[in-house]
Amino acid sequence: MPDETGHGLQNVEVVRFNPGVIPPAYSASTNAFTSLGRAVGVPSAGVIPVYIPVSAGEVIGILGAAGDASIMHNSYGTGPFTSEIFGQPVTFSRLGMQHNVAGAPASDLWTSAGSIARVKMFYEPKRQAPLPAFSSTFSNATRTRGYWFTAPTDFVITGLQVPDEAGHGLQNVEVVRFDPGVSPPAYSATTNAFTSLWRGVGAPSGQVIQVSIPVAAGDVIGILGAAGDATMMHNSYGTGPYTSEIFGHQVTLARMGMQYNLASASARDLWTENSSIGRVKMFYGPANEAPLSAFSSTFSNATLTRGYWFTAPTDFVITGLQVPDEAGHGLQNVEVVRFDPGVTPPAYSATTNAFTSLWRTVGASSGEVIPLYIPVSAGEVIGILGAAGDASMMHNSYGAGPFTSHILGYPVAFTRMGMQYNLVVNPARDLWTSASSIARVRLFYMP
Repeated sequence: MPDETGHGLQNVEVVRFNPGVIPPAYSASTNAFTSLGRAVGVPSAGVIPVYIPVSAGEVIGILGAAGDASIMHNSYGTGPFTSEIFGQPVTFSRLGMQHNVAGAPASDLWTSAGSIARVKMFYEPKRQAPLPAFSSTFSNATRTRGYWFTAPTDFVITGLQVPDEAGHGLQNVEVVRFDPGVSPPAYSATTNAFTSLWRGVGAPSGQVIQVSIPVAAGDVIGILGAAGDATMMHNSYGTGPYTSEIFGHQVTLARMGMQYNLASASARDLWTENSSIGRVKMFYGPANEAPLSAFSSTFSNATLTRGYWFTAPTDFVITGLQVPDEAGHGLQNVEVVRFDPGVTPPAYSATTNAFTSLWRTVGASSGEVIPLYIPVSAGEVIGILGAAGDASMMHNSYGAGPFTSHILGYPVAFTRMGMQYNLVVNPARDLWTSASSIARVRLFYMP
C-alpha cells in the first residue's frame, strides 16, 4: 500500500462481485459480492501476504488506504488506468465506499470516472491440482476425510481451501508427511507414523488459506479437510481414487480419513480405503530454496540473535522462511529488514539502524514454513534474523559463513549478521556483521 502520508499502517479488502454484477455508478451501490480477504492495521512498509485465486472473467474489487479507524489516507492516481496482467491489458476503474475500511468491512460499493486509490497488486500464475467433481456432503460429528498422494515432483503447496457446499462458513485443514516407507494402511488398521506440516482450524471457508509447505518428489503427503466446527464436520465428497496432476505429472489422490473431528483433534490414527475422497483444493508453485551451509552447532543465549545478510543478485520474491530447530524448542522467530540505500551492516562492534523492517514473526511453530510475500529488487541489501526459542532463550542454528548460495541461478554471499538482543522481546536493532558463522534461516522464493 503506498503510504505517502507516512501514517505507518495499511488496510486492504479484496472482493469478488457476483456473476453478472459490476459496481454501479455513484450514488447507487451494491452488496452483491463476496469478500476474499481483509487485513487492517498492517505495517505499510511491508507487502501483505495473501493467496487469492482469480479466474478469467471475474470482476474483482480492491479497497485500500493507509490510516486507522479515525482517518483514511487514500493514495490517488489517474483513473481509469490501463494496466496489464501476464501481458493482457486490464482497466483499473475507481471503486469506493462511504465507510472507513479499518473500522468496517466492505459494503455499499460504487464506481465513478474519477481517480483510483492505488494499491500495489502482486501476482503469480494460478496452479491448482484438479479435483473430482462434487458428489455429496458427508456430515458427521466425529469423522474427517481427505486424501493422500505420493509427490511426483518437487513443489510447494501455496494454498488450501475446503469446498463448503453445506454453507457452514468455516473450514479446517491439516497437512501431514508420512515417515519414509510409510503410507496409510487399509481401514481398520491405522498409523501415526507421520509429521504434521501445517494445521488450521476455524478459517473462513470463502477464502484460500495461504501456506508455504515444501514437498519433495517421493514424499507421501496427506491432507485432511472439512467445513464445520467442533460439533460437526462437513466433508465435500468426490469420486476416488482420482488421477490429478502437478506440473504435468500424474498423481493419484486416494481416500484418507480419521475417526475424529478435525476442529477439536489434530490428525491421528490415519487410514485409507478405496472410496470417495474428502475434497480439499490444493494450490501449488515451484520449489525454490536458497541453499544454506550445513548445520554445525546450536548457539543458545538469552539475549543474542544471529542471522545473515546479502545483496540481492536479481529481482525475486521471498515466499517463505523457516528456522531450523535442532534444539527441538518448537517455536521460531524471524525478522526481515531492508537496509537503506548505500548501507550495509558495519563490522562489530559498530552497529546500524539504517534499515526498514519488512516482516517480523515471533512464536510461530518451528515445524512449519512461515508464508509471506516480500518483493526484493536487484541490488537491495537484505538482512534476515532468525532463531528458535522464546523470551528466555534464543537457539541459533549455526553453519559456516560467509556462504555462497544462489537465487535463480545467481550466486549470492550470505554473511553473518547479528544483534545483542532477544528477537522475541525486541525487534531488529543495532545490527552488525562479522566474518564468522551465519545463523541459518531457510529462504524460499519465486521469480
